Amino acid sequence: MSPSAARTKLEGSGTATKPARSAYLAISDAVNDPLRKGERRRIVAITDGFNEQGNVGVLNQVTAQALGAQLTAHPQVTLDIIGFGNQLVPGARANAQELADMKGLAGGHGGVFYQAANSDDLLNGILKSLGLEKRKP
Repeated sequence: MSPSAARTKLEGSGTATKPARSAYLAISDAVNDPLRKGERRRIVAITDGFNEQGNVGVLNQVTAQALGAQLTAHPQVTLDIIGFGNQLVPGARANAQELADMKGLAGGHGGVFYQAANSDDLLNGILKSLGLEKRKP
């Protein structure tokens, strides 16, 4: 993907004036982006744990089950999910089913789910997902 195409995709992720896309819709777009022959792809999704799709019609919403089917249909795509913040801990607003769905989506398709309660955990999750290690000061 060219830098300009990547920038366009990132701009679609949300800004202060433009609402963010739901986690599942954004992941679905990345999974279904055409691959060149023999290409493999690793998607690293960072989420607060909410899959709110309020601005999308019910018929166009993406469920965990539908996203799992898309990942199964694209075995050359690996999904890592980083749950950032305290919304994905027991008793938080995000419920246990959302957490289980995200862990299942990542782990069930060759990826990993990382819990990141703070910025250090987030950096470590990103580096691990990319196959790098955090450098010690």
